[in-house]
Amino acid sequence: MRAVNNVWLFLSVAMLLQTAATQRLPAEPRETPAIALPTVEPTNRQKIKAADEAVKAALNEETKLDVIETPFGDVIKDLAKTLEITVVLDPEGLDEAGVTIDQLVTLNLHDKRAASILRILLEPLHLHHAVRDGVVVITSEEKYREEFLHSRVFDIRELLEKAGTPSKPLPRLDPASALGAFGPAGGGKASGSDKPATALTPPPYEPQSPADHLVSMVCEMVAPSTWVHRGGFGTMKVFGGTLIVRQTDEALAEIEGLLEELREKSK
Repeated sequence: MRAVNNVWLFLSVAMLLQTAATQRLPAEPRETPAIALPTVEPTNRQKIKAADEAVKAALNEETKLDVIETPFGDVIKDLAKTLEITVVLDPEGLDEAGVTIDQLVTLNLHDKRAASILRILLEPLHLHHAVRDGVVVITSEEKYREEFLHSRVFDIRELLEKAGTPSKPLPRLDPASALGAFGPAGGGKASGSDKPATALTPPPYEPQSPADHLVSMVCEMVAPSTWVHRGGFGTMKVFGGTLIVRQTDEALAEIEGLLEELREKSK
């Protein structure tokens, strides 16, 4: 009898719970609490680009360099302090070029862009400078070509009516004609010489075909001082509807943006 009562009690409780469940009203939907979105910090790539731009702006400022029989390392250190930038001397690159930080330098330049002064200082030593990750790196010319220059082919058939006409090659500037020189107007003197420096005159590049004009425009718009006809290492040529360029990654990116803008404007 007790077992029957227990079963009856269990069934009664189950029925009551089922009835309560069927009569229960649905719960009101809850609002999702507002979340304050965090401020998105610039990516590393953006930060590096901003740092590079700041260094380039400093190198674009006019300054002077007046040293007599001064160790090369001290000259670089003082120039970096004046420009408020970081300059890194690549030991492997200096060794490759046969240059030591104790090597004596004599140079007298006034009212010149810092980048021009660096170029004039480094060319006789077979060194080259480049901006990377917010610092100026000084290394050998050979290592600069290997590590900082890359080749890329751009399709420019939409931009040229006569894409089959190749462009003229950029004339090369002979550094030997202007060792330690950038023109007598700045009071420049070659290292170890009391004679005024020989004027640095880039060879002429006179565009004739549409391809030549495109090459000339890119040289003027992107890193003007870095092309071979102006003492740099960058090369560029139009062939078969393509623009073949060897330059730094940064310059290649700028060229890509310029060509894309030209395509948009030409539509």
